[in-house]
Amino acid sequence: MHVLITGGTGFVGTKTTQLLLSHGYKVTIATRQSNYQATENIHYVSHDPLSGPFPAEAFNNRLGKVTAVINLMGENIGAGRWSDKQKKKITESRLLGTQNLVTGIENHLDALDVFISASAIGIYPANRSEELDESTTPGKGFLPDLCRQWEEVANGCSKAKRLINLRIGVVLGKGGGALAKLLPIYKLGGGGPIGSGKAIMSWVHVQDLARILHWLLENNITGPVNAVAQQDSNYQFGKELARALHRPYVFPVPPFMLKLLFGEMASIILDSQNVIATVLKNNQFVFHYPTLEKAMQEVAS
Repeated sequence: MHVLITGGTGFVGTKTTQLLLSHGYKVTIATRQSNYQATENIHYVSHDPLSGPFPAEAFNNRLGKVTAVINLMGENIGAGRWSDKQKKKITESRLLGTQNLVTGIENHLDALDVFISASAIGIYPANRSEELDESTTPGKGFLPDLCRQWEEVANGCSKAKRLINLRIGVVLGKGGGALAKLLPIYKLGGGGPIGSGKAIMSWVHVQDLARILHWLLENNITGPVNAVAQQDSNYQFGKELARALHRPYVFPVPPFMLKLLFGEMASIILDSQNVIATVLKNNQFVFHYPTLEKAMQEVAS
């Protein structure tokens, strides 16, 4: 199988590319940069996704014709305060970028076996007590509206035989993801519960996320899929990280401090979402990192 990956040089994309190559896949990576060195089974296409539709080379090149697409592009929502300018950047990187990808598919491919387009569990309502699964109605607000529109754009791909909206939880792993900014604080012994510590975080380890993407390529799944391994309280999340690093967990962080520092973006940390992966569970997907303890041990190693 020949897979085109957008966002393939990022934290998730890199792990996914490595896994697919180990299973004999060919991978084309679309990237804004032009300094990557191609190898036998990796082809790089330099393209700014906001500049226009993806070019023909992204879909048919020296590796042959693309048969699957994994769309992981998007500005990091936790990169900075959600000013109007940053919100526009976050939105355009997903909506316009994905629209240009879909247009490229429509222009240059007669058919596509599978299109997996990233979304996020941010599509669901926040701060509700019940479990949220793939059948839950989207919430309201900046993140839910963005995710809903993002999925609508992806769903405009008429050439895909299978189309999957992968709703990704908080991504954990060494070298990036949600812990990139927290690790230095915890290593210095400054970790502690945020607010009451009761908010629920629904997370997935990056290596399991790569395995989910590979599994979806190989199995006859369509529609929304929640990519989460487990649901834990904010308190337990920080406690397991501190324990894995052999550091104290005693300095509470008041919610108002996060709101002062990050503004509206603090909702990513403060909001509670008890999201479950019904589709993966019903189809017997097995996580390698099913518990916080195991996930944090890898992060701290």
